Amino acid sequence: MAFPDEVLFLLARANVDKEVSGLPLERRLTLLARFVETRPTFSVAACSHGRFVDKVEAIRPHYPTGTLLTFVVGFDTLVRLFDPKYYADRDAALSALFKASEFIAANRAPDPPEAVTTFLARPDVASSAHRLRVIQLPPEIAAVSATQVRARLSRGEPVTGLVPPEIQSLLRSF
Repeated sequence: MAFPDEVLFLLARANVDKEVSGLPLERRLTLLARFVETRPTFSVAACSHGRFVDKVEAIRPHYPTGTLLTFVVGFDTLVRLFDPKYYADRDAALSALFKASEFIAANRAPDPPEAVTTFLARPDVASSAHRLRVIQLPPEIAAVSATQVRARLSRGEPVTGLVPPEIQSLLRSF
């Protein structure tokens, strides 16, 4: 797998099935901006879309024709991606999405790593599996979550090892 020309951190104002909780979006953008400021191939954007099919439509005009958009998601997000409740015509929406992008999916705790592979073998998912790559995270990384970070911060506990060092001091000041 080749390293991408750019890594875009996309902060969505809305999610398809949950409220945005924790830090306000403005502060999240500040944290992301701090993280990318010393990484010239990283950038940050915000969007108002929760569904990936809509995110692709919003992002595509800002890149040259032929740019391959690759989303990196956790297993929980991959499952939601295929949930028919988010689409009037799921097959048409996913077909358009996978013509314009691909996905890298990582295992997330508490699901075992093989849960991703089992999910990709489902008949309603298998036809798109060629646009999905799976990466295996070590258990200590798969267990890290934003929920865990928010809980520690609310209790005044350190988040060392859970967030990048350059944003730890910013988190304490919020």
